[in-house]
Amino acid sequence: RIFVTRRLPREAMEILERDPHIELRVNSEDRGCTRDELVSGFQWADGALTMLSDKIDRELLEVAPRLRVVANYAVGYNNIDLTAANERHVVVTNTPHCLAEATADLTMGLLLAVARRLVEGDGLVRAGLFKGWAPEFLLGMDLHGKTLGIIGLGEIGTCVARRARAFGMRIVYCARHEAPTASELQAERVELPELLRRSDVVSLHCPLTAETKGMLGAAQLAAMKPTAYLIN
Repeated sequence: RIFVTRRLPREAMEILERDPHIELRVNSEDRGCTRDELVSGFQWADGALTMLSDKIDRELLEVAPRLRVVANYAVGYNNIDLTAANERHVVVTNTPHCLAEATADLTMGLLLAVARRLVEGDGLVRAGLFKGWAPEFLLGMDLHGKTLGIIGLGEIGTCVARRARAFGMRIVYCARHEAPTASELQAERVELPELLRRSDVVSLHCPLTAETKGMLGAAQLAAMKPTAYLIN
């Protein structure tokens, strides 16, 4: 018995549906499950295929006597109470590595959108307010020669840095350890205060943990250049 908390892409659903040994219960609505739906599904299931938006806490796991595995449809798993799962001998899996390049693409898309004011320009054109070119109209910021500060030069951060280097950006980063890709990327490791002070763009790529939660607050934002951008 497998409970799927939100319908997956067709190819993935077909793999599950054609296995005669699997009994499926699927949330067919294009939305996340309600709490009551999660409780009902977990009470029934031997395995659950969950989304990052599903809160899999101790209370939910305790009403699932049959449950043996929670497969999270995400790289992250901070939505799952791992301690409670371990106590109940429930295996938790995730999907590492598969989204690094895609996430880096989106990061660069956001960076270009804010630096070159693409969304503002699109809105003006759609509203019929574009009156023609002017020397400083929606000029934005050049990326070439600017400094990108990456907080967490792991797999995703490295993919972002490679793209930024192609735009001619300098890379500084902060991390607990020297990144093995730093030399290839000509990336300079610095402490967080220096990264914030020097960067024209700061991009956040560290996991959410007790140590990193709230690491960028009012004081850190005030330490950034007044013209800098933060990509979260």
